[in-house]
Amino acid sequence: MKSKLILFLVCFCSYTIPLFAQSELIILKGGTILDLDDFGKSAHDLRKSIVQIRNGKILSVSPEGKVKIPKEARVMDIAGAYLIPGLIDGFGSVANQRFANAYLYTGVTSVVTVEDERRGKTFLNASPSPTLYKLDEFGGADRIVIDSSKEIYKNVNYRTGNQIKWEIDSMVQERANVMLIHYGVKNEQLPVIVAVSKANRLPTIGELGFSTYAKAVESGINSFVHTSRYSADILPDSVREAYSNAPFGKPGSFFYQYINSQQLTKNQKLLELADTYGKNKVGLMPTGSLLVYPYLPSSHNPWEEKAASLIDDKDIIHLPLDRKTGKPISPPPFRAKAAKALLSIDSIFAKKGAHFLTGSGATAFGTLPGISLYTELEYLSALGLTNREVLAAATTNFSVLWNWNQLGKIEAGRDADILVLPNNPLDSLTNLKKIRYLILKGKIIDREGLLKR
Repeated sequence: MKSKLILFLVCFCSYTIPLFAQSELIILKGGTILDLDDFGKSAHDLRKSIVQIRNGKILSVSPEGKVKIPKEARVMDIAGAYLIPGLIDGFGSVANQRFANAYLYTGVTSVVTVEDERRGKTFLNASPSPTLYKLDEFGGADRIVIDSSKEIYKNVNYRTGNQIKWEIDSMVQERANVMLIHYGVKNEQLPVIVAVSKANRLPTIGELGFSTYAKAVESGINSFVHTSRYSADILPDSVREAYSNAPFGKPGSFFYQYINSQQLTKNQKLLELADTYGKNKVGLMPTGSLLVYPYLPSSHNPWEEKAASLIDDKDIIHLPLDRKTGKPISPPPFRAKAAKALLSIDSIFAKKGAHFLTGSGATAFGTLPGISLYTELEYLSALGLTNREVLAAATTNFSVLWNWNQLGKIEAGRDADILVLPNNPLDSLTNLKKIRYLILKGKIIDREGLLKR
């Protein structure tokens, strides 16, 4: 037993640089903290800053000269560097230690973990690991299989108010941190679901079928996931029920064919939905890495990234991308055209002022942990967002839209999850890949050590 303990300590320490103890007062001195407030529209960067850290938390943030540095403090001179909060993947998966290492290597310090047949089970024993937030889902009813070969379902035994409260409360007791409102939920159930989730301080994500997204915005759902879902209000009413019962079956394919046939900039339903998103405090999580990014002219092969050396082919259980090209293998013929349409839809939303959040969708459709959050940032940039707005989508927007006060910003009282960058990511998003220091809850992580899986 003693030898196993020693082995564990050796393995753990190989990932962390023992520059300081958690109880020490740490000072990051001289860096520029990028202002990512107001959804990336604010630009009051704090130059020559002093960030004080102790016990994994940020104690204070101030300009140089405004605070006296205690003699006992451990000072790290980072003059000329740029500071942003650790990145957040709002829809990902950590299936093993290698995934955790890949996320951390790419600067992702927080992951909302999704468990399903495309991603597998969450690995809870990774060390080191990004902070994991468990996603649970509420479908409003029992979802029974009608035809498994065509992925057709039916919803029965719809929940009433008291039943909704009991089920969501039970999920919280099972440590749910984020609530996915799923296909079976109906419009009339939304107010109770949102109220119970808010009472439990659960951020809500809508991936809806029977409920309309316009009604979900009105009910107060915090965010929506997948462009192909949160644009479903443009579908003809005659196919909405079939789509809700078979979102991955033939009606789901109809959606892609439908948007391919539309002049999207003149689609009145789409423009009305864009107005709704632009005028309300709600976040859109496109997961463009899943179905769009591989078809962009600017796309590159994610398998060529350094962090990809951590990932085995067998780890990607759903439609892995070709290792040589980074492209989907034998995709449906309408997929490439639909990718262009999905990008157009999100571009329309962006122009109307919609707010965005980052979620990679890893590892569905061959997306890779950590690496595909970078491609998600590229996707948001392709929509016309500025680099500051893109960075906000991966950091502060979660704080604003999900009411998360423990992460997403560099300010007093929050977790000390910080990326120290030698070059300004506002100049180029590729500068995010050049991390000088990765700080996770006050500890410096040895990034190169993470690659030694």
